[in-house]
Amino acid sequence: MVFMHMHASYKNTFLIINIIIFLNISLLAKQLEKYDFPNNISLADKIYTYSTIWNEIKYNFVNIEQIKFTACPHKASCMLF
Repeated sequence: MVFMHMHASYKNTFLIINIIIFLNISLLAKQLEKYDFPNNISLADKIYTYSTIWNEIKYNFVNIEQIKFTACPHKASCMLF
């Protein structure tokens, strides 16, 4: 475990940062409860979001072209839509 090999001051800093992150996530979740998000998303929105995420992955990851993507053998369980 990484926590065991850390100096005491680093442990305290690490703990404080994690508490702050947890509190921020909790507050964000409470704020998001106020909004009514749609239950269904159109196919065009799904395709746009997927292509945007994929473009960010291609741009931000080094040597992404060296990863071999294979087709999923279980077509029903791998469908995005």
